[in-house]
Amino acid sequence: MKKHFASLAACLLLAACAMPTLTPVRPGVGVVESVHRSAGDTPDMVYRTGGSYPTGYLIRVRMQDGSIQSVSQISGGFSKGDRVEITPEGKIVTLP
Repeated sequence: MKKHFASLAACLLLAACAMPTLTPVRPGVGVVESVHRSAGDTPDMVYRTGGSYPTGYLIRVRMQDGSIQSVSQISGGFSKGDRVEITPEGKIVTLP
């Protein structure tokens, strides 16, 4: 019985490690470090949009405090060096 319990516990632990976690984005201003085209079915994008999309963009932003945030978004049009704002809703908008 103990052996089965240990096996079950190990399986549950591995399953939990494989599950994607959503990291909430923090609103703020930063500069785009990179833009990559990605599959739109990332857990983050599905969570934010309520569905799945065939393609999307993974945008990496260095915030004013030096931290880095990666945001999945459907719309592109961003380039390295663009000054952007991450809104409270988790969308990225270009700043002048």
